[in-house]
Amino acid sequence: MPKYLFVLGKNWRLAIAEIIELLQIYNIKFKVVDLSPKVCIVNVNRKLTLKELDKIQCRLGGTLKIGSILFESPNRLLSEMFGYERRKREEIEPENWIPKVWQKIKGKRIKFTISIYPIIDSNPEFNVIQAINYLSNKTKQRLYDLGASKARYYIYKIKNMETSNKNPTNPLWPNMIIKERLTTPPNAEIMIVETYKNTYISRTATVYDSIWQQARDRGRPYVFPEISTSPKLSRIIINLARARKNDTILDPFCGTGTILMEALLMEINVIGMDIDEKQVKYSRANLRWLIPHLKRQMKIKIIQGDATELKRHIHEKIDAICTEPDLGPVQKEQIQYNKAIEIKQKLEQLYYKVLREAIQILEPKKRIVLTTPRYNTNRGIIAVDIKNISQKLGFKIVKLLPNKYISEELKDYVEMNRTIIVDKKPNQYVERQIIVLEK
Repeated sequence: MPKYLFVLGKNWRLAIAEIIELLQIYNIKFKVVDLSPKVCIVNVNRKLTLKELDKIQCRLGGTLKIGSILFESPNRLLSEMFGYERRKREEIEPENWIPKVWQKIKGKRIKFTISIYPIIDSNPEFNVIQAINYLSNKTKQRLYDLGASKARYYIYKIKNMETSNKNPTNPLWPNMIIKERLTTPPNAEIMIVETYKNTYISRTATVYDSIWQQARDRGRPYVFPEISTSPKLSRIIINLARARKNDTILDPFCGTGTILMEALLMEINVIGMDIDEKQVKYSRANLRWLIPHLKRQMKIKIIQGDATELKRHIHEKIDAICTEPDLGPVQKEQIQYNKAIEIKQKLEQLYYKVLREAIQILEPKKRIVLTTPRYNTNRGIIAVDIKNISQKLGFKIVKLLPNKYISEELKDYVEMNRTIIVDKKPNQYVERQIIVLEK
């Protein structure tokens, strides 16, 4: 069975959960057979075409790259060969990948890069710089030996990389892969990855278009980073909802319309609603800005209305509700415990009213995906009890990272069948909980 490597974003659990849901949308039979906080390895029942891989990558928000596995070893070869302690030296050489990447080399001008992914950036078990330099130079020399007219490699130039403990690795970001055309043959990016037990070598097939993401995130008329949902998280929310092409999703707290924009780019029709007249205006302006970038004409409806009165405003068939509701006041410093309790209680009342309406307009077996807040207070974490609210109203809570799709051997590395996944950043006072509900 073919294996594919997915390079994950910062929230690797959420990224894997999204991959699992999207592959089900596309009716692809699969199993997650290995992982680290950087990557997951997926067994698929058939070989996927480049067009299919591009289609998957274009939908995903939490995955940076996808590659096909060229070579694997049941040993941690980078740690053995370039480890800081003396170990058994099992060779990892360009012969492991060159014949599978380049069938015709003679007379070719080839640009490549080698991106290395240790399990943890901040404390790798081997000398990443030594590995990069050795493998890049060996590959370059071997390409010349095989008749390449020109062979050169690209690596980031980072000052004091030898002594710095801050991310001493060289994986190229998607924007550089695109800029350097490293997925266009005969150019190539070779990814060498260590998981907790194994080593994988993969050729990058497709990458997340971060250049276009930044353009629509920063270039649209209205954006408020403090309160806006990111394009990446918006895509994850839509995919967790299992929204398909030509479906209609509702965002009853649409704000400036980020979730709506991402859904339209995925060829999903949208209805947006917000109680704030200014937010409705901003959302409409952002969607007008986006329309020339859409592949085809889509159904778009933006209305001003109260999310606690959905039945009054929504009469269309709704295939999914994808939203980031009111998370409470923006917190620029640590919130006091009593204040967090007060905000929590108000938000729970709001969420109950909204979900009570939502269950009446949603089609059976359809999903709601929403984020809710967790506050880092001076006396610990205070979180909205969305699970209790959902169960009272009769929603089924969907289990994320289901063990059906993850190898039993990985149970020590990832908690399966989770009801909530937390999305947080260092020193953040308000974190997000992502929960998936089904009618």
